[in-house]
Amino acid sequence: MVGVITDRDLVVRGLAERKPGTATVNEVMSRQVTTVSPQMSVEEAAKLMANEQIRRLPVVENGELVGVVAIGDLAVREKHDEKAGKALSEISVSEKTLSGAGAK
Repeated sequence: MVGVITDRDLVVRGLAERKPGTATVNEVMSRQVTTVSPQMSVEEAAKLMANEQIRRLPVVENGELVGVVAIGDLAVREKHDEKAGKALSEISVSEKTLSGAGAK
């Protein structure tokens, strides 16, 4: 995996930096990607998302991408609603703070 591109990357590194619509994915993708193994617990994934302020975790096994866990995936699991909600809340608060300061 060389990177990930999200809607936020498109806005922050694409539109905000006034890159043309013909800019390549390589120009706007996030290169430092946090990944997890399929064996990681849902609770650990939620904590990692909150700590790293990320909404999506690529799942990698033996060097291969095998899936992606999104904060919404955690929220639909009744047992983990509270943890996912807390993680999303922490991510959202941090994003508001960053966007207010003009940072990424």
